[in-house]
Amino acid sequence: MRAWRIIWADDSHTRCGRGSGRADDSARHILRSVLTGSQTLTDQYTRALRKLETELAASGDYEQALAVQHRNDELTAIYAKADGALAQSLSVPLSAATAKLSGVSAAEDGSLSGWRTVGSGAEWTSLKITPGDFNLEFDYTMGDVPVTTPSSSVTARQMPVDRALFDFYEASLLAGASDNRRSFELSRTPDPTKPGSQRVGPVHFTRSPITLRLSATNGYPANVIRFSNLRLVPVDAAPTGTAAALVDPGEEIQKLRAAFAAELAKAREPLILSQKASLITLQSQHPDIAAEIRAEIARLSKQEGKGGANEPRLPRPIAALSGLAGFQDFNDARYVAAATNTGDRFSITHEGQTYDIRLLWIACAPLSGASEESHARNFTKHFGIDPADAPLFARAAQEFTAGYLEGKLLRVLIRSAKDSSGAYPALVFVEPIGLYQNVLIGQGLAAVLPLPAGKRTLMETALHGAMKDREDDARKRRPPPGAWAIGKPEKKQPTAKP
Repeated sequence: MRAWRIIWADDSHTRCGRGSGRADDSARHILRSVLTGSQTLTDQYTRALRKLETELAASGDYEQALAVQHRNDELTAIYAKADGALAQSLSVPLSAATAKLSGVSAAEDGSLSGWRTVGSGAEWTSLKITPGDFNLEFDYTMGDVPVTTPSSSVTARQMPVDRALFDFYEASLLAGASDNRRSFELSRTPDPTKPGSQRVGPVHFTRSPITLRLSATNGYPANVIRFSNLRLVPVDAAPTGTAAALVDPGEEIQKLRAAFAAELAKAREPLILSQKASLITLQSQHPDIAAEIRAEIARLSKQEGKGGANEPRLPRPIAALSGLAGFQDFNDARYVAAATNTGDRFSITHEGQTYDIRLLWIACAPLSGASEESHARNFTKHFGIDPADAPLFARAAQEFTAGYLEGKLLRVLIRSAKDSSGAYPALVFVEPIGLYQNVLIGQGLAAVLPLPAGKRTLMETALHGAMKDREDDARKRRPPPGAWAIGKPEKKQPTAKP
C-alpha cells in the first residue's frame, strides 16, 4: 500500500509539472491575445493622452500634465520590445493543429514531417497578427530514410540529399504580398535527436488576418525532415542564440562596391600610365593640338590613385580633345519611337526638346517608298546585294535600332548644323557598349561612309578607322552577318556615298 502511495505521489507530481507547463503556455497565449487585440485601442488612447498632456501644459496645469505623462509612459512600457520575455510572448505560433496539410503529416509532438513530393506543404489561414515585421523561427532535423532495398535498385531520385530548399510566403494576390516570399535552405543535422534552429526573414505584414504557406521546392523521398516549434517572432524580439544571423543587404552592397572600386583602381593604373605615355608622344608629333593634349594629360594625372567609379565612361574631354568642339553634348537623352524611324535616322529627346538626328559616317538601307533612291543604290552596291533585298535590311535595321535603343539612357554628340536631309549628324553612345554606329556595322546592317574631304581631326580619324576595322571584321566573319551573308562584293569594295 505504501508503494502505491509513493507511485501515486510521484505520478501526481509529474502531472502537476506538466499541468504547470501547460498553464504557462496558456498564460502566454492569453497575454499575447490580449496585447494584440488591444493594440489599436491602446494606440488611440496614448495619442489622446499626448494631446491632453500638451493642452494641460499650455494651460499651466503642470501637475496634471505630469500625471498624464506618467500614465502614457506606463502604457508604452507594456508594449516595449526591449523586454525579451514579453516580446517572445507576442510571437505567433504556427501549430500543426491549425494548419492545412498537403503531402505532409503531423506527429503527436506537433512536428511536421513528410515533404516527399514537390509542392508538399502546410498552410495557415485567417491568421490574426499585429501588422509589422516578423521573422519565421523554427527547429528542424534532417536525416536519411533507412534503406531497406538493395543499393542496385535505388535510383538517383531516391538518393538522400544534403540540402533541402523550401519557400515561405504570404498566399495572397493583394499588393505587397509578393514581397513577403522567402526561400531558405536546410542542411543535414548530424544527430537526429539534436534539432537545429533557423531564422528566416524578415517579412513585413501590413494587414490582418493573413494566410501563410510553407512548401517544399523539391521532393525529398529519401530524407526525413521534421519542422517543430514554428512561430512568427517580432523582429525586435528576435533572439541571437542558435538562430542564423541575418545580414543587412545594404551593408553587403556597400562592401561589394568598395571591393569593386579597389579592383577597378588597380586595373586602371597601368592603363592610365600607358595612355599618358602615348599622349606625350602625340604631343611632339602634332604640335597643332598640343594644348588639347596637355589638358588631357592633366586630367589623367588627377585620376591617378582614384577608383574612378564615379567617372563617366565617356569623359567630357572627348569634345575638347581632337577638335570635336563643334558638337553639343547631350547626356541622358532618350530614343523616341516612331513609324518613320530608320536604322540610322530617328528622334531623341533631351530636357524636353526633340531633335531629329542621323548617325554620322554610316548609312542603313532606306525604307521602301523613301525618296532616297540614290542612297539605296549606293547601299546595295556597297554590300553587293540585289536592289530587291534592300527593303528587307531596311526593316531589319529599323527594328534592331528601336529594340536596342528604346528605354536606354544615351549620350549623344550632335553637330550644331543640320545636313541636307534636315537632321543633325550625331554620334550616339550607349553604356557600357560605346559607339552605337559600331553595333549596326557589326550586325551587317550599315555601310561605313567616307570621311568628308578637308581637314580631319585626330578623333574623327580614330573613330572612323575603328568603324572600318569593325566592318572588315564583319565581312570576314563566318558565317557573315546581315547583308554580308547574301552579298557578293568585289575584291576591292566600293565605298558608299551619303
